[in-house]
Amino acid sequence: MEIIQTFALFLVFIPISIFLFYIPGFAVLSIVKRDLEKVELSVLSFSTGLILFTLLAMLLGVLNVRFLSLVILLIINFWVLIKYKLQPFKGLTFFRDKLLGVLVILAILVQGLISFPSGYMYDDGLYFWSAQGHDGVRHVAFMEQIKKEFPPSTPLFSEELLYNYHYFIDIFMGETLRLFPFFNSWDLYFRFFPVLFSFLITISTFAFIQAWKNKQIAYWAIFFTTFTGSFGWMVQVMRGRGPFGGETVFWASQINTVIGNPATAVSIILVLVFLLSLKFYLENSNWRWFIICLIIGSIISSFKVFAGVVLLSGLAVASSLDLLFKRRVNLALISGALFVSNFIAFKSLTSGAGSLLLFEPWYLVRTLVVSGDRLNWIDLELRRQYYLSLHTVKGYLRVAQFEIMAFSLFLIGNIGVRFIGFYDLQKTIVNQIKNKFSDSIAITIFFAMLSAFLIPLLFVQKGLAYNNIQFLEYFVLFLGFFTASSTYVLLKRFHSNTIKLFVIAVIIIFAVPTVIGNLLEFYGPESAPNSKISRQELKALYYLRDNSDQKSIVLNAPFDANRTNRESKPVPIYAWYSTSYIAATSLRTTYLSDEEQAITTGYPAEERLANMHKFFSQEDLTWNQNFLRLNKINYIYLPKKEIQSLDPQILLDKEGNSIRTFYENSEVIIYEVI
Repeated sequence: MEIIQTFALFLVFIPISIFLFYIPGFAVLSIVKRDLEKVELSVLSFSTGLILFTLLAMLLGVLNVRFLSLVILLIINFWVLIKYKLQPFKGLTFFRDKLLGVLVILAILVQGLISFPSGYMYDDGLYFWSAQGHDGVRHVAFMEQIKKEFPPSTPLFSEELLYNYHYFIDIFMGETLRLFPFFNSWDLYFRFFPVLFSFLITISTFAFIQAWKNKQIAYWAIFFTTFTGSFGWMVQVMRGRGPFGGETVFWASQINTVIGNPATAVSIILVLVFLLSLKFYLENSNWRWFIICLIIGSIISSFKVFAGVVLLSGLAVASSLDLLFKRRVNLALISGALFVSNFIAFKSLTSGAGSLLLFEPWYLVRTLVVSGDRLNWIDLELRRQYYLSLHTVKGYLRVAQFEIMAFSLFLIGNIGVRFIGFYDLQKTIVNQIKNKFSDSIAITIFFAMLSAFLIPLLFVQKGLAYNNIQFLEYFVLFLGFFTASSTYVLLKRFHSNTIKLFVIAVIIIFAVPTVIGNLLEFYGPESAPNSKISRQELKALYYLRDNSDQKSIVLNAPFDANRTNRESKPVPIYAWYSTSYIAATSLRTTYLSDEEQAITTGYPAEERLANMHKFFSQEDLTWNQNFLRLNKINYIYLPKKEIQSLDPQILLDKEGNSIRTFYENSEVIIYEVI
């Protein structure tokens, strides 16, 4: 019954998406006097509308007139339908291209199926696969907070605004939730928006590559974007674990799993649609396309700062070469405007944040070799250290050999069968040098790729060293386009259909094992969700939501991975990881939760962690009372199994702490501060 209800709500979500994003985007796109392909019209309208919807939500939120949002959107829709009648819907008929339609549906299934089952109510509660119990739950908490207020405070760190975090994606999703509260945030985040994002990634890939190259290459570009993984499956085979799985053995996540990170998913859409708009602008220097480029590219960094860095790096070099060899200022104007707009947007979301990157060259390559959950090739590292200690020419040559081996494993392992793309890439570079960098799109992409590869190779991120591996996703994305072109050229050389089919089969066999492995992780015979919020916990959290003030602050026990048995999956979410599940489900702010996120984004979490440990030690009840009062804490939320696994002192002295029982069931006790 719940499945039918969810599907019915999704059918409602489709026309609402057209109303919120597509038609307003078409309204802006109507300034362009160009006969667009149907798929181009579709993706440009959706993407432009997505940006405008987010900016409108921000503007009305800052002005404290959010009630005007629906009115403005209704006016825009009414105006477009009166003026253009059915013309806007022409872009939605691109499914008449049957092959493209099939690829879109398959892409939605492949990308979406790793997200769809999480955050759904099963017999035993809400289940979460992979990292969704952490990452997805945090986004849901932010969506709910943005639904309540703007600018948003962080629900994970009481009495602080949300900063040092690119939360435009949460504004986008949270505002949709606010306007249409009959949707629940779990369905929007884990099911409905993934379909929209996967749809847009696929058609933006097709639209851009068709305009830049041709339709046949565009079909292959979808394959190398959505259905291709790393060579991690080879490591799985060598370890006797079968041919499926191992996506991140070489570190980088692949594009087929990008829906698990909606900020990255949307940034990919915007980067591709920006490149499409830029191509149209450079063809005729039409000021209307200049405006579209500005709208789409203006706040990419606020959706995903990595995407902004990559795109702006490519544009900076391409515009410099354009000025040098062609004396054209078009691209320089775009680059300068986007640098300013993205810088302002990014700085508006940060507060006292220093550099997020630390110079630590070769960190990911080194950890790839020695880490137990990567290659675990300790012998190679020991040999490298031995020859390094010799301080001889022969020793240094051997060290260089080992470093080249490690680097090659890092590169080829991550890109998988996309190594074929180096053929077209080197050919493109040579042609651009010969023709004095005539294709600004190719130059932009090449230097965007280069920055996306070099940054994680040379730097680590503060707080979470390996987090900037996400840069590599853009490298993999762009290399896939050159792979599509290489494959097209390769197949044209064969006249025999049998040979062509054989080559295609080999490519598919080497490309898809990790993609299949990701699906088996969710639906295979030994699959199980990582974490859950039980129905009893949900009852407690919903009781807190329905019977407390919206501004209440909740204290929970500090997370300790060692105090609870984590062997049987799904693990209760409080024992699995430090997450924001209390904030996401009770819709109340926590004193501190999801410590990893708090530390990464620059909040003084260490001090609060120390305070939490001191409070739950129950050694100084006078201090405890002052702590609760000074930090305006209203409730203390504790799962009973968590209490039993802590020190006996965790059984709180009600009188000594000035608290009373607010709610209790078989699994949870909630105290209220008097």
